[in-house]
Amino acid sequence: MPSSEYIEKNIKLLIFILIFPLVVLNTQAVGYKLQQDDRLNILVWGHPDLSLTLSIDPDGEISLPLLGKIKAEGLTIEELRELLEEGYGEYIQEPRISLSLLNYKRSQVMILGQVRNPGTYEVVGETRVLQLIARAGGPTEKAALDQLRLSRGEEILEINLKGLLSGTVLTGNYLLQDGDVLYLPEEVQKLSIFGEVARPGSYTWWEGKRLSELLAEAGNQTVRGDLSNIRIIYPDGSIEYVDFLAYLADASLNVDPVLPAGSSVYVEKKIFDVNILGEVNRPGNYNWHEGMRLDKLLAQAGNQKERGDLEKVKIIHQDGSSEIVNLAAYFAAEEGGGNPLLQPGDTVVIEEIGGIDWQKVFGYLIGAKFIRDLLSLE
Repeated sequence: MPSSEYIEKNIKLLIFILIFPLVVLNTQAVGYKLQQDDRLNILVWGHPDLSLTLSIDPDGEISLPLLGKIKAEGLTIEELRELLEEGYGEYIQEPRISLSLLNYKRSQVMILGQVRNPGTYEVVGETRVLQLIARAGGPTEKAALDQLRLSRGEEILEINLKGLLSGTVLTGNYLLQDGDVLYLPEEVQKLSIFGEVARPGSYTWWEGKRLSELLAEAGNQTVRGDLSNIRIIYPDGSIEYVDFLAYLADASLNVDPVLPAGSSVYVEKKIFDVNILGEVNRPGNYNWHEGMRLDKLLAQAGNQKERGDLEKVKIIHQDGSSEIVNLAAYFAAEEGGGNPLLQPGDTVVIEEIGGIDWQKVFGYLIGAKFIRDLLSLE
């Protein structure tokens, strides 16, 4: 025959097994608003005739002895208990009432996208956005934290989760309702391309995306775009210069780099100007255009000064070669005259009759090139 100690221990275990689900249920239901079909156990201490188990009817009411119909829907357990004690207080001296929620409706919400454990979750009582995200394991590294969306029927609420988590935003931690759907999208990573391309701006990045693909998306270079000196600025601040013309000439060359997310590409402008120095009224740089000839540049520069020698006009080309042109003979329509087409980067020098200080000229050219390279000017 089992000992009394054994019987007592098993009775306690049985009571725990019977009561524990109710304790857990009611602990979970703190703040829960009662709804239709919720099942309640009402115990009026010392009055078993008034104690009963019932469900909330479709009208959101319960029917009780002495009190009749009571509106229970929308109340918490504690609010209903206080209401019943107040009502029974007219018939019973200091009534003590215990309420247990035997069965209740669990709201279902979904969380999708960039959280570690997306799916459907049951929520009870006052569950907020941040609590559900925590239950789902938190956001992933790819999450666009400032683009969280809460869909509630036809309404869509935008939530700045990054601001909520950092404490800089105080709104958006909404109470969740049955049927709510939270969606945390993936952050779209970008590449940027600027300078002499048809459509400069930001473009979507993907793993393995190359310079050639970004150029194609941006409509390729403009007429003025210089593919021989493309500048790539990487996310760590380092800079690489790429001769993409070499790749177009020979695709086997390794000059079509893979671009990391966050990189910026700059397509430089070709040198589309010409210089004129020496004995002219307005020496300096002038825009080059297709079909531009020496006489037109001279006119733009205000023509030669009184001592300008047009018989020995020197043109220094970008590749370092040079030629001497007798522009005076061209104007006089004499044999041996010339009025050549100019190319981008040409420098025209009008000597002073009697000679010119070539050391100053080349000093200017070298200095201008040094300053242009230093400042990355075109």
